[in-house]
Amino acid sequence: MQRLFLLLLFSLTLLSVQAAVVDTVWIESKAMKKSFRCVVIQPTTSSPQKAPCPVTYLLHGYGGWYANWIIRVPALKDYADRYQMLIVCPEGNNDWYLNSPEIDSLQWETYIAVEIPAYIDNHYPTKSYRDWE
Repeated sequence: MQRLFLLLLFSLTLLSVQAAVVDTVWIESKAMKKSFRCVVIQPTTSSPQKAPCPVTYLLHGYGGWYANWIIRVPALKDYADRYQMLIVCPEGNNDWYLNSPEIDSLQWETYIAVEIPAYIDNHYPTKSYRDWE
């Protein structure tokens, strides 16, 4: 019985070690003068120094929010581990992902295309080039 318990405990430890890390972070938009939440799924690695990873950005559709993808597709954690990539799911606030020429507080293109990648590159181990190996 004790061996069975130790085997079960060891198996659960291995499973928890192999699970991707899901963070919710606040990313500031200087263009819109506001911060928004973002889910970042980071793969686990076997090395102490995390190797640089490619990044996939998943935008939610209208009616969604930053946590939509991880709630509806929990397998994203497995994909992050399997393909050793970061998956980033930012808030889009049910707005167009475009910059408004008239409203300073609606600069979503700048936020999504410039500010979020800059934040991710500064806080996570990302590849500095776009090609997959």
